[in-house]
Amino acid sequence: MKTVTEISRDDHKDYAVSRWLMNAATQRSSEHHRFGSRAHREDLEASLGLALLSTIASLFPSHKEIVRLSWTDAQGRHDADFYLGRSEGRALLVEIKKQTGLEPRDLKKERKEEEKRLKSLQRQNSQRSNEVREKKSATEVPIKE
Repeated sequence: MKTVTEISRDDHKDYAVSRWLMNAATQRSSEHHRFGSRAHREDLEASLGLALLSTIASLFPSHKEIVRLSWTDAQGRHDADFYLGRSEGRALLVEIKKQTGLEPRDLKKERKEEEKRLKSLQRQNSQRSNEVREKKSATEVPIKE
């Protein structure tokens, strides 16, 4: 292998069936029917049916593993993304780790940790703003008329 500089893994949802159905639904027929005619309505009904099936199919994506590999050689830095099934992706990571000795970054795990950190900061911010409001309301002096 060339000089591998970085390896990372991530999850990806693939909507292949939904994409195929939507392409079929939006592809226009070579036959052109008069607007409002029975044949025109039948074409619209068929397209609507495929679009509805596509929407339902989008509820069930296939889960993929993305392995991102970065390396450098004489031409410069290069990146490659491999979209694989989960078992194939894990096997590729193990093999690359054996050959290079690099530990792959888990982008999904890093994303979850970042979300937890942001939620914690939001909680702290709301607590501080509540404290400031309480101090402000406690220090207000009522105006006598």
